[in-house]
Amino acid sequence: MITSLPSAFILLLGLLTPGVSARGPVYPPVLPCRDPSPECLRRLGEIAVGNSLEIASLDRAIAYQKRKRWTVFINADGFTPAGIATRLARNLLGGGERAASRLEIDALDRRRAETEAALRLRVAEAAIDYETARRRHLLAESRLEAHGARAKIVEAGYRLGEGTTEALLALWREGEDLRSQLAAAASEEGRGALRLRGLVFPDRPSAGISPAEAGRPASGRHSGRIGEVEGG
Repeated sequence: MITSLPSAFILLLGLLTPGVSARGPVYPPVLPCRDPSPECLRRLGEIAVGNSLEIASLDRAIAYQKRKRWTVFINADGFTPAGIATRLARNLLGGGERAASRLEIDALDRRRAETEAALRLRVAEAAIDYETARRRHLLAESRLEAHGARAKIVEAGYRLGEGTTEALLALWREGEDLRSQLAAAASEEGRGALRLRGLVFPDRPSAGISPAEAGRPASGRHSGRIGEVEGG
């Protein structure tokens, strides 16, 4: 009966086996792109796969099993002419430890392919979510800017005796609502950026993140008063 080593044990052996994988983590200064285009998703997926500790462990485990496959023709309990001949014959015919090792390699290959596919899918979803949040942020900014321009005209007219106090107060309340929407959109964009970076750079998800991506107000943000903008 063929039995295989538990996957967790195989992964541990892979982690403890030196010299199996020479490829280290991929850490460019910033994300090469953030849009959900096919080329960008491919590039982000490649970086994420290169930085995945789970995939690196699977690669080491697969390499370990492939090396071990050539040492299973004989072992310590078969150092007799008859034992060696029997073990060689069994393994050359496709049975014994060599068959078990091949099954283990196939299982690890499948697990690696599934892990990589799932990671690339999460990266694509995160990129799409970030792009959606970014567009909502831009829309909220444009709405507030348009409101600020309209508020300046209304306030100027009010000083000249045009309009009513109730209308001006309603305009100010509308501005407060728009500023709240802008803050929420900026926060959503920041969370999306952190999620995307966390998938691509799992060891340092906030490296190089800008204030806008983090959901913090950048220079040129609107102040608390209608029609005014604070400087940097």
